[in-house]
Amino acid sequence: MQDRMFYAAFVGINAYPQGALSGCVRDVLALDLLFREQCAQQAGVRYKPVYYLAPNAADALQIADHEAATGQQLPYEAPTFANISTRLFTHFKDAGEGDVCVFYYSGHGSQTEAPPVFDRPQMETLVCVDSRSEAVPPARDLIDKELAYLLWKTFSGKQAHVLVVMDCCHSGNNTRNLEGDGGLRFRYVPSGRNKVEFADYLGYGDTGFYTLENGKAGFKIPRYVHLAACRDDEKAQETMQGGLFTGRLLEALRLGGAARSYRQLMQGLSITVGSRAEKQTPVAFAGQDQDLDQQFLSAGIRPYRPFFNVQYNAREKRWKMYGGAMHGLQPGAVVQVSDGEQEVNVVLQEVTPAWSWLPLEGFDEDSRQVTAVLLRMANPPLKVGVPPGLTAIKGAYPCFTLHEEGAPGLPYKVRQLADGAYVLLPENGTMPLFRRERNAAVFLENVNKVGNWMAALALQQEAPGISREDFVLEWTAAPGTLLPDGVALHYEGEQYPSFGLRISIHPASSLNTCYIKALYLGSQYSINGTLIRNDNSRLEKKTGSSLELSMLYGETLYTRIPVSVNDAYARYDVHTVTDYLKIIVSTTPVQLDQYTQEGLELDDGETSRDLAPPGKAGAVTGQLPWSVFTFRVQCKR
Repeated sequence: MQDRMFYAAFVGINAYPQGALSGCVRDVLALDLLFREQCAQQAGVRYKPVYYLAPNAADALQIADHEAATGQQLPYEAPTFANISTRLFTHFKDAGEGDVCVFYYSGHGSQTEAPPVFDRPQMETLVCVDSRSEAVPPARDLIDKELAYLLWKTFSGKQAHVLVVMDCCHSGNNTRNLEGDGGLRFRYVPSGRNKVEFADYLGYGDTGFYTLENGKAGFKIPRYVHLAACRDDEKAQETMQGGLFTGRLLEALRLGGAARSYRQLMQGLSITVGSRAEKQTPVAFAGQDQDLDQQFLSAGIRPYRPFFNVQYNAREKRWKMYGGAMHGLQPGAVVQVSDGEQEVNVVLQEVTPAWSWLPLEGFDEDSRQVTAVLLRMANPPLKVGVPPGLTAIKGAYPCFTLHEEGAPGLPYKVRQLADGAYVLLPENGTMPLFRRERNAAVFLENVNKVGNWMAALALQQEAPGISREDFVLEWTAAPGTLLPDGVALHYEGEQYPSFGLRISIHPASSLNTCYIKALYLGSQYSINGTLIRNDNSRLEKKTGSSLELSMLYGETLYTRIPVSVNDAYARYDVHTVTDYLKIIVSTTPVQLDQYTQEGLELDDGETSRDLAPPGKAGAVTGQLPWSVFTFRVQCKR
């Protein structure tokens, strides 16, 4: 079978002659790395990127880091008006059915006066690196209608899946180099040498694209999905880490958002971006509105999954995967190992708490590109019954298994509603575990999230010498009360209640040093692994040494964790929800990022929740001591 192609064309412009930026090349490199990792996780998809970059001097280190991470040089061309308007889109010329094409732009946006043939006063523009250069008289901004023409000319009649992502400003009253609140800046420069007559537009005279009727111009729209950082009357902002929109998009995709539809993904981004920049609203557009209900990058591309690094251990003369029992892995689990060129499925046989040994052959022992993704848990915690006739509900997933409905021991079942949407129900209940979904692929990925949440909840272990009595746990609950195994919070008015937890080693403990991580399991299947940072997890037995749960919101670090009850629960007469806090203690540092995921939305229908914690995990080999302590966080409204 011929490989499917994943074509990506990136534009990132920092080194403008006026109004230089700082985060656009970083945006490109981060998104490119995600796409590389996602393509490496599946067979039969070949990634082919091209880059048009204008880096600042400070970008050299980021480019070097990217080249080290990928093992490849990063060739790029200048993002001039000529290159973008004539060369860039030829990258997609061979795209065919089943291929994926992504055009990504990160840089300045601006506006220009619209010709009279358009019923609007201004056009939005992309500012090329030479658009405002007096030394290049023919250069100018690329006008949005010209971009539409290039997309139409390139993709009209093609059956590829086309995605356009823009992180730039489409408003006209601030400059990008002005400082906003909290260190935010705007990706916008005022109009320059921009006034362009309609006869000089790219595509003018192509009657297949433009139509003129009664002195007004119309144009064709090819089939593609467009994700924009903001509305055309708003400002797109950036932080010290790059574009605010791109940063939040990357976070969402790495936390499971790649399994969502475009519509769902952008609904979530409108919240996470809006919480930082009140006047920036990410928006999505498609010529055919139903295309927004497609899975991100189409159902033909397996969503990005967290992966484990794999390296050859010269001393042991075998391959070591940095994932073990702490990550929910047990002997019998199946992982897919890939180096970007080849892939092989491996059944885990020797699993320790923090890593696993893999019997691999044929891989380059010096490679740093070998990774593994989980294909199937040894004992998936979620078993789902499927009635006859639902042919779209099929496939193998890491954290759940599908069975013919009616088989014994199936606590959950799939139903298809009259509107064609799928729901996951408790066997003896009527409340869907999450919002109904018409797209079968997106629905199944959501089911997998539920299974991953259950696997995290099932994580249990207590090693000799590491018990709850070895620690001093200082809880706060405001407003609320302490429980033997957690806290019970309640609302006073509409303000969110919150809790805090400070952990220290008991003076009488035999432990001198350990490492602490936390997983917070929300009632809507979110998993947050950031309440104790990876770089701040060491705890020592000495006066003043402690670790405190904390969360970063915007630029502020909070040590009181807010908890809420979704307003939608009231429709089901549910007023108390229970989240779970897992504290993982080990004698060596460990990362648990593979668990982290965004939550799922509640359904609009009526129902009741009934989730039973799954059973214990099986035995694991190895000497590394580690323990897991589980606490409840109740919240009543």
